[in-house]
Amino acid sequence: MSANALPAEFQLLTPYLAWALPTERERTHRRLNASMEEMKAFYEAAMPQVEAIVDYLDKGGVQPVPESNRPLMNLALALVEISNIVELYKRADRFDGMHPSRFVSYE
Repeated sequence: MSANALPAEFQLLTPYLAWALPTERERTHRRLNASMEEMKAFYEAAMPQVEAIVDYLDKGGVQPVPESNRPLMNLALALVEISNIVELYKRADRFDGMHPSRFVSYE
């Protein structure tokens, strides 16, 4: 499996690998530059599989996530990070408080 490949059971999410960025800062930048339609398409494709994704990743226990599973983990993180926008705000430009681009991540 290549570094950007997903496990066989999640191949339908391959078109969304652009969301599988390794750092919170990169995912925030992607989210801030994505349209609502892009976020909603990713959300609608990934959300039905979220339990299966968590179960798959959970098989590894609390040890560091293997390199081969990182794209899947990063997709799950991106999904969590856009879920409020899709579920609650229903618009990409809604911010209550400080704009997310001003947060400093210490990764």
